[in-house]
Formats: sequence, structure tokens, C-alpha cells
Amino acid sequence: MAAPTLVMFGSEDLRTDADMREWRSTLAHGRLLLFPQAGHFPWAEDPGSFFPAAEEFLNGGWPPGAE
Repeated sequence: MAAPTLVMFGSEDLRTDADMREWRSTLAHGRLLLFPQAGHFPWAEDPGSFFPAAEEFLNGGWPPGAE
């Protein structure tokens, strides 16, 4: 997929960091944003960080920390 893609995960998700980075690496214009102290539901576990990051991305930018 050539479209910019933001992969957002909680760092405490059951998936490993290697899994998340591999998934991101398959996307030509993908970046990964991890939410510390959040698990599988970062939008519920850290809404104060998740929603501003999503809004930044949907408005055409990359949120701070997206690698």
C-alpha cells in the first residue's frame, strides 16, 4: 500500500515489538506509534494520547513519536 499509514499499538499489547515493526515495514509510507503503559486497546487505555495522535495523522501530519 502506498498511502501514508500510521500503525498505533500499546506497548503492552500481546504482540511483540518485532511483530509491530515488521507489520509497519511492509508499508511503503508507514510509521509506528507506540503508547507506553497501554495494551491492546490504546484508545480506551490512553485516550488523552491516542485521539490527538489520530487527529494529527488524519489532518495530514505525523504525530510526535511516530517512527
